[in-house]
Order: sequence, then C-alpha cells, then structure tokens
Amino acid sequence: MIDAPTCRAARAFLNWTARNLAAKSGVPMSKIFDLERNRPIDEPDRIALEAAFRTHGVVIDDDGTRATGVRTVTTGGTRHHALLVRHAVEPALLPGRPDNAPSP
Repeated sequence: MIDAPTCRAARAFLNWTARNLAAKSGVPMSKIFDLERNRPIDEPDRIALEAAFRTHGVVIDDDGTRATGVRTVTTGGTRHHALLVRHAVEPALLPGRPDNAPSP
C-alpha cells in the first residue's frame, strides 16, 4: 500500500509534480498532498495512484502491511532497477540530533 515516502520517491523518480500525478491518476492534488503529509485518503485513491505509477513503469513494493520501497519494471513486468527500500525511523532515534527530539 502506497504511503507518503514511497509516493514522493515514485514522483521524484518519474520527475512528476503533484499536478502531473493528479492528471495521470485522476486523484485530486489535495488528496495527493494529504497522503504525502501522512493524512488518511480513501483506498480507491491509493489504488489509482499506484496504478498510475505502475502504468509508467514504477511499482510500489510492500510487505503486506506497509510500503517497503519503489522499483522500476520493464514493459514485461520483469524487475529492472531497485530505487528505494526504506523503513520508518523515529527522528529521535537518528544519530547526531542535538536535542534528540522529534522534529515538528
């Protein structure tokens, strides 16, 4: 299931603005911004976003409960290049934070 970091990563990989993604997915920009700000959006909108990315060769990987990364695929569906694999990290756990507190 697509989440904020994977949506931003997939848009960046395709060099798409939110306006581009909205045009290609049919999902309003306001919903895209909601998703990218970790606000809830409807499941049909999530599906439409993933379908738009998939149509243009970018697939959102998941482990069944959360997104785990973004990868490109060839037209035949064969894995071609891994773009990102990430897991959420609490800001307070990041090394080098002087206040060791979550950012706003």
